[in-house]
Amino acid sequence: MESGANIIKVGIVDRSMLFRAGLARMLNAEPDIDVMMEAYLGDDVAVPLRAEPPDVLLVDGGDSGAEAARLIQVARQASPAAKVVVLAMHDRPRVVESLLSAGARAYMLKSTTPEELITVIRTLHREVDRVILSVSQDTLNMLKEDDNALLSPREREVISLVYSGMRNAEIAERLFIAEGTVKRHLTNIYAKLGAASRMDAVNKAVAIGLLFPEDPVLK
Repeated sequence: MESGANIIKVGIVDRSMLFRAGLARMLNAEPDIDVMMEAYLGDDVAVPLRAEPPDVLLVDGGDSGAEAARLIQVARQASPAAKVVVLAMHDRPRVVESLLSAGARAYMLKSTTPEELITVIRTLHREVDRVILSVSQDTLNMLKEDDNALLSPREREVISLVYSGMRNAEIAERLFIAEGTVKRHLTNIYAKLGAASRMDAVNKAVAIGLLFPEDPVLK
């Protein structure tokens, strides 16, 4: 059994009680994983997330991704350090993209193997800035086609926080990354948008629909 300091605390939010129970039983069999929270998709999970923040939060992708996106925003506000993994029945490209943009750190199909999921949980816990996709080749190809036109999920986070008025040091603290990493993301954002300054980048992101004033990240 791992020591308490090395245990990965996991939360599960899913519509199916049977799926939650089976997943919890499988993960709890691992010596370094402890499932410390289970909830129904749609429940208010802000309080338990704040009371005992998980290291990794497994979230049901739902049908359209809308409920999952709302939950991701709640999780990011209540437990900013938690890495959110979306587990979904389908991998429609726009849903994948929207949930990654909302802050998910991994998107996986529920048909994934237990070994793959456990590896992802351990990887995200260990590596601060990793984003993991386990989707069909068709979906991956469609996401790649959009790659030159869209900012990465992390770059969208950075430009959203710039819009909210945060300085580089504040963004680094919020996202648990180095200030130099924030500067590097901004350099990439300027290049992709053809922007000359922070304000120019924000204005161009809004103009092409990559950034919305009503985005909860900005509040």
